[in-house]
Amino acid sequence: MATKKKKYTPVARTIYLTDYSGTIDYGGNDQLTAVPTDTLSWTSSTHAISVVFPKGKSPFKPATLILTANKGSATPPTTVKKPLVRPKKYKYIATISDGNTIIVEDPIIIVDDDGGGGGGKGKGKGKGRTPKKRPAKK
Repeated sequence: MATKKKKYTPVARTIYLTDYSGTIDYGGNDQLTAVPTDTLSWTSSTHAISVVFPKGKSPFKPATLILTANKGSATPPTTVKKPLVRPKKYKYIATISDGNTIIVEDPIIIVDDDGGGGGGKGKGKGKGRTPKKRPAKK
């Protein structure tokens, strides 16, 4: 029986970054959950911003590792890819600067497929395996 491919409705989302008493306010997106095909961009009306995905691990296709924008502009929109394992967490470094002060934090993006479907049919630890019988100790 053929498996149906899950179709996603692309959603464009903008994460607004502002300075809130020396920390970054993400407008409710501190730990952002996105689905494949969402497009994300970051913006700030009061600060220049940068978003960096360290260690070459990015939730985007193609793998965009650094996004920047000047005050009042948005980073280019980037499309979320389908992760091999779901949910998949991506840590990133968000930086905002007003020219005098720099604030750096490391929030998370979680990429999930909104239920339905898992990560394959492998038999990992304890999943559908029959434990090996061991001989009794004498």
